[in-house]
Amino acid sequence: MNKRGARLRPAAPRNPAMPARVMVAGTKLWLAGRGGEIRPGGSEGFYAWDTRLLSRLEWRVTLPAGGGRLRRRSRLRLDEEGAVLELRLRAPGDEPLPARVELALAADFADLMEVRGFVEPLPRRVETEADGRAGLLRLRSAGADGVERALEIRFEPAPGELDERTAGWRLTLPAGGEAAIRLVLLPGRRPPVGPEPPAPAPVPDPARRARGRRRARLAGGARLRLEGPPGGRAEWAAVFRRAERDLADLSVDLGQGATVVAGAPWFAAVFGRDALLTAFELLPYRPALARATLATLAAWQGRREEAWREEAPGRIPHELRFGEATGAGRLPYGRYYGSVDATPLFVWLAAETWRRSGDRDWLERIRPAVERALAWIERTRSRDPDGFLCFEPHAREHGPGGLRTQAWKDSADSMVDADGRPVEPPLAAVEVQGYVVAALRAWSAVLEELGEAGRAAALRREAASLAERIEERFWLPEEGTYALALGSPGGGRRRVAGAVASNAAHLLWAGVPAPGRAAQVARRLLAPDLFSGWGLRTLSSANPAYDPLAYHRGAVWPHDTAVAAAGLARYGLLEEAFTLATALLQAGAALPARRLPECFSGRSRGAGEGRGDARPEAYPSACRPQAWAAGAPFLLLTALLGLEVDAVTGRLRLRPFLGGPKGVGRPDALRLRGLELGEGRLELEVRRLPGEEALEVRLRPGRGAAVQEERRRVAEGEETAFVPGRPG
Repeated sequence: MNKRGARLRPAAPRNPAMPARVMVAGTKLWLAGRGGEIRPGGSEGFYAWDTRLLSRLEWRVTLPAGGGRLRRRSRLRLDEEGAVLELRLRAPGDEPLPARVELALAADFADLMEVRGFVEPLPRRVETEADGRAGLLRLRSAGADGVERALEIRFEPAPGELDERTAGWRLTLPAGGEAAIRLVLLPGRRPPVGPEPPAPAPVPDPARRARGRRRARLAGGARLRLEGPPGGRAEWAAVFRRAERDLADLSVDLGQGATVVAGAPWFAAVFGRDALLTAFELLPYRPALARATLATLAAWQGRREEAWREEAPGRIPHELRFGEATGAGRLPYGRYYGSVDATPLFVWLAAETWRRSGDRDWLERIRPAVERALAWIERTRSRDPDGFLCFEPHAREHGPGGLRTQAWKDSADSMVDADGRPVEPPLAAVEVQGYVVAALRAWSAVLEELGEAGRAAALRREAASLAERIEERFWLPEEGTYALALGSPGGGRRRVAGAVASNAAHLLWAGVPAPGRAAQVARRLLAPDLFSGWGLRTLSSANPAYDPLAYHRGAVWPHDTAVAAAGLARYGLLEEAFTLATALLQAGAALPARRLPECFSGRSRGAGEGRGDARPEAYPSACRPQAWAAGAPFLLLTALLGLEVDAVTGRLRLRPFLGGPKGVGRPDALRLRGLELGEGRLELEVRRLPGEEALEVRLRPGRGAAVQEERRRVAEGEETAFVPGRPG
């Protein structure tokens, strides 16, 4: 036991085995076997708001002797309101057929963190109220956090027999026809984020739609169409279609508009870092996602000092959960702030969203949250002699839980040196310093637009100074790249976590290195120890700590590779960016369901490690779907188009590059419809000209856009800009 009364597991928890069937609708989950039924004893169940409302749902159909073989089909629909399950039975012959149908049910109201092994099961009692005549079963449990969680099941038709464990029907199937049983499962209302902040400060999005179906809420924005070469297929298109569906399934609205949960099944909650990076990936195409994400995180921004939750004024939350274990204080993750990078990413995204939308009123509403975030960054950096933004976990000193590593590679064993030895926090992760530089530069540009030249200049100077210190302290001349992290400055010297890893690519995305060093980093990233042929390994295969199936020490993460491609494109290294983009999209096309998962194995494509893989090897417990993995294709698209939409100046810039090797699925043309610029919508088309190393770029007016159609011929990688309404 600990002082908060939680019985802790003796060893680090591991995620349970991945269920055969995973469906997600925001914070609603259906984890089941291949047939869609929920079997007791494992992780399967119907979950809502981090609570397993059903732990068993199994059908049994009995026919009279000689009744033949019944055809049986089930269909499940999951949305933000709950689930609808339908069982359809078809008689095999030409005679009516009696059938006995039984449904076994159980509800344990287990917290998802219990199922995952983070805390011992909490004592609870489930109350049941069955109304057979109305076809209703109501289940509820009063939690240790003082919150009642509930599920109502409506049966159509009403069962002839109904109690807390079973429902039974006696049906007569028409000759050659069907009979159906339909269940509507309605969870109770959302529990509080544990606990809610004392004074939420939502930032309403004026473009937010009325509440409606979840898919409709995230389906807005530009729509993409890819065309393959003559006689071929645009296999990339299937990866993009799957990504769009995954993003819709991961959409959730906590009151400030549609943002995304991190992934299913284990991270069906809003995570600050994940939501911000996903919004970055989608920013040119769906700016409303960025506005809603910023508003959601601003509503739960830190307002006080609380070590157990790692909360501090201005800090952006790492994780928001709704379960009983977090609400009762057994774990800190209900409203938890243990990430060092979410706060600078918040500032950077806010500045880029203003640039993308040009909405001055929105900027004034989000600005107080940005200023609080900047203040947290400044206070935290002031504690480090070099002015780096470091993480030093405190939560474990005050109770169970809390993250030891608080950068994006947040597993406990991710930070290693060149010899593979672990490096202890406090640590300054290299990519986090890049985010701070980018945030300071981006917000200084906003202040310049607002007429605050003095403060804008001060932020630019601070960004330049920090960029210089990154170059001085993190650069590894013998490797031609940047160190993974720096340790604490004990004794006047900092230990260098000199592992060669993918993190250096994030500095390119942030625009920190000088062009000469960026070219060196590009060569290092594409060396065979980091580039697997499918994407970037998180850690060099030459490092003793490397394992192709280690979460952050060798696996390939799609968002990480996409960030690298975007960084390379930023520096005009288009061939290199295209190599990474092609590899990752081909990986997506080769993986099950044409889906990029949270991560996959770092094994080489080909014979580089003595074992060539025809397709990427799966990571067993990876989330599928996962938000920033689903957003990765769109960041790749932005990199290959060189697309920048600047609503403040009214400009649309492009540097399209569709060249490179004629790999599988390479598109010959792409079209974006509904691209927002100010109050209007545009259609953008980029098409390869047959037999030429040139492209045709066409800009057309869409809904509400009073612009002229323009068509231009550009070379691959040539920059061009449109000011809609004026000929180019």
